[in-house]
Amino acid sequence: MSRDRLAFPGALALVRQCAVCGRWMVVTTSRRIFCSPRCRYKPWAATPKGKERRRAASAAYRRRQSEAIRAATPWVRRRREL
Repeated sequence: MSRDRLAFPGALALVRQCAVCGRWMVVTTSRRIFCSPRCRYKPWAATPKGKERRRAASAAYRRRQSEAIRAATPWVRRRREL
């Protein structure tokens, strides 16, 4: 938004600061409080629901990686799994 457009009434209400990083942004809706998806993710990841979803996603990723390694190297002798 150019400086000329900030002269009309109510224009400064459209300029806000991000709730996480503090960057200035021009909002298009009154509900917008984060400047990017990265800033929106940070507070969500700190909630119990966010932590549980990340924990489950990480476990699934590790399981897929382990299975892929086992499938790619069938000749390798491994210790007994518990």
